Amino acid sequence: MQYCEKCRAQILGEKQMCPLCQGELSGTPERETEAYPQVPDPKYSAGFLLRLISFAAIVAIVVSFTVNWLVPTQVMWCWFVIGGVICAWITASVGIVKRRNVLKNISWQVVLVSLLAVGWDYCTTWRGWSLDYAIPGICFAAMVAMTFFSKLTKLPVEEYLVYLILCALYSLLPLIFLLTGSLRVVYPSAICVALSVISAAAILIFEWQNAREELRKKFHL
Repeated sequence: MQYCEKCRAQILGEKQMCPLCQGELSGTPERETEAYPQVPDPKYSAGFLLRLISFAAIVAIVVSFTVNWLVPTQVMWCWFVIGGVICAWITASVGIVKRRNVLKNISWQVVLVSLLAVGWDYCTTWRGWSLDYAIPGICFAAMVAMTFFSKLTKLPVEEYLVYLILCALYSLLPLIFLLTGSLRVVYPSAICVALSVISAAAILIFEWQNAREELRKKFHL
């Protein structure tokens, strides 16, 4: 380590002169360590993964269409396969782009999968299964997944609180279906709404200060 007799200070790194008085230094210079640890680049980039799943989707579409064309049936089942592949590509693409923030990824997937479920229900002669089962089940699974992941990774409360609040609010959507009589089966939506209310009550009672502070930061309130 280098030393400045005039300033009586030890100097880190390899310096030609004292950074304080510009005087001569004694001692042996040492290589300066990095202030921040080097983070290795991910093995597979987002662009590579997107290209990979795009290629896999194209292969699946071409194969299904070719098989259905060579072995004709009364039902063109390849269109269902193509629709499923496109939906899987969309959800996988969002998952790859948002992969660095798991909680944000879950929030995006809840909205996206809900819309895709409604779209499938509409395109296959509307039977209402998307409202009866899909959306309540997706909301329930998202709240459980967020809670489990937060506890497993020991995230600070402020890291996941906002996402849990947004998910709980979105889970109140089945309440609209219940009040408007849009459902044929009410049990899944009723359970989802009850869980949402319980989650919201727990946040307001036990984490109100943190929730208010995080909402103020996120939304500039």
